[in-house]
Amino acid sequence: MTRALSPTGITRHAIRLDTAAAQTLTDIAGYLQKKQDMLALGLVSKRVHAVLDAGALAPIRLSRAIRRAQSCATLQRLWQAATGLGAPARATLSQQVAGRISALHPALHDAGAMIAPHSNVSTSVAIPACSTLEAALTVAPARRRMALTLYMHRRADELPRRTPAQWMAIADALPAHDRAPFLQCLAFAVREQAPGTARAWLHAWHDVPGRHRSGVPPEHCGQDLATLARLLVASSPMSTNADDPLLAERLSIWDAIHAAALAMPAHAAKPAIVALAPGVAIEFRAGSWTRAQSLIGTARDRYAPADAGDILVAMVTPLPGHWPWPAPAVLALTACVDTLPPPQQASLCGAIANVAPDEDTLTRAWQAMLAACQAAAPSDREPMIRALATYIAGGPEFVPDDMADFDRAVRARWNALLAEVSALSVTLRHRATLALIDASTVPAVRYVDESASAVLHLLALATPLSAAERAGVIARLAASGHAERHDDWGRITNAAAALPPESRYPALLVIARRMLGFAAAQENAELQWTGINPGPPFATQPLGLDDAATRLRPLLDLLPAAHRHRLAAKVCRHMAHRVGSWSSVLFSLLVHEVDAMPFTHACKAGAVTDLAHWAARHCPADDRAVLSELKRIVDMLPPEDRASALYWTADAAARHSAPDMLREIRAAIAQLPEPDRTPPAPSGH
Repeated sequence: MTRALSPTGITRHAIRLDTAAAQTLTDIAGYLQKKQDMLALGLVSKRVHAVLDAGALAPIRLSRAIRRAQSCATLQRLWQAATGLGAPARATLSQQVAGRISALHPALHDAGAMIAPHSNVSTSVAIPACSTLEAALTVAPARRRMALTLYMHRRADELPRRTPAQWMAIADALPAHDRAPFLQCLAFAVREQAPGTARAWLHAWHDVPGRHRSGVPPEHCGQDLATLARLLVASSPMSTNADDPLLAERLSIWDAIHAAALAMPAHAAKPAIVALAPGVAIEFRAGSWTRAQSLIGTARDRYAPADAGDILVAMVTPLPGHWPWPAPAVLALTACVDTLPPPQQASLCGAIANVAPDEDTLTRAWQAMLAACQAAAPSDREPMIRALATYIAGGPEFVPDDMADFDRAVRARWNALLAEVSALSVTLRHRATLALIDASTVPAVRYVDESASAVLHLLALATPLSAAERAGVIARLAASGHAERHDDWGRITNAAAALPPESRYPALLVIARRMLGFAAAQENAELQWTGINPGPPFATQPLGLDDAATRLRPLLDLLPAAHRHRLAAKVCRHMAHRVGSWSSVLFSLLVHEVDAMPFTHACKAGAVTDLAHWAARHCPADDRAVLSELKRIVDMLPPEDRASALYWTADAAARHSAPDMLREIRAAIAQLPEPDRTPPAPSGH
């Protein structure tokens, strides 16, 4: 251990990881959030790897191997290796094994289901399954909340048999940290019952606000009020008229909860205020917004900015079926934006733009929020820009009165955000540029003026970014609606080709997938491309899958070998699961790429299996050459990686009426490890 003086004058200690105590290494691994960091720690030395392998590294290593498994035998071996791990890791890996089994050939599903049945995976703390409330109440306090939660889930119809006072007594007897979660579960269970049940409970619980006068701790009263508020908001009528008695009843309960919260200490009342906040929308059907105005005042006058922000953001939580926010309420919320801490400024900006009821209100609110954004510090400005970009055209239910005026307004907003992103420092620009790409897919913004495509501006924004960030921007553009325009496709693909070779993979992967999807649509006459773009061959859209194969090869040539193999494997998977078309030319190209992969490559078995899957489903019955090529690459796989591919090849042989090959495949299946020997039916399964 060495000592060093930091710039702040504090003495820091440097630890030699390769000689550190085992417990120290375990503690360090526990602080790491990313799997890549844990794996990097394990590479420090053989000793460090040995110390960490049984704990932090083994679940990561096994998880990755499970995702690549192509047979029941491999999954069985991996599950056996997991049996020595802790219960939480085993439970997670069991779920992954089950998910991977569903990705194998259907003939292997029954055998796979026996590998890691969920019933054999125990959790770290057993939770009793109680059939009666009395039994759940006898469970030890540390596990009682979970026992009660299971009871409520299984016997929800029995909940109304206890009065609210009895449920409150049950909650009071729980450990303090379990009380609020229990009440949340109780409210959810009640509101899932018939509407009449929730309404009856609201009536029965109407005296809850008075509990603060009977010696109950203020924090408990706040939790109780929050439970009642959740019931109120969840059970409010969605289609009543303004004069419906149910509406007046809900508003009366809202007022009672709010008044009770105001009589409590602010910190204890906050959970109730936050839970009550979405309920301000109940009164909009009556043409009023006085409760929204009152709650804005409560947040502003009683709470610090951060707590006030939680309340204001909760107010704008959309309730399905309620009337839209009145314009005055939207503008009143807008006036609060610059009083909040930066993270909540961004959240509130997006929420306000989402609920603006008309173009005039949206424009006024948007301009005010943009002004608040411009007044913020640069680091605080970036999340606000992203929030504003999300709702550049209003919320999902926004319907403009005049489309021409609306398009002009949206275009002006996008241009304003473009200027804001351009003014950000390079270190803050990446995520804002991605948000601007998403906003630019609105039809009004495809072209920001008469001559300039939005893609030109977006690529210019990305120019000073790092190569990895530029690749992310280009990948997002390739995945967007801009790629459907022939000229923009050329701009996007040329930008990808100009990236440094080691940074091209993310962008070229998206481009390859879009190109193959467009090629299939072209064959189905869904798209008609014309013209030739300058640049690499894939800058011009293909006329079909055969043409796509000729353009895919130069795309692969732009990548280093490791990235080339990964992308080829991804294309194999894409063809097996996403494209319902066939191309012998593309199949031959992908077989060539698979042949070039090292035998130990992690993607090789999956790529071969996906090619077999694709051929089994879509190869024409008269294309016998494909069968021999397919069987050749399947036979190259190790036995433990061959099972799914063999079964898919059997399906293809059955479709092609190739009995000799089918007999060979059955003989090969008989040589597989025991869990994979399910004989295929005559149809190939």
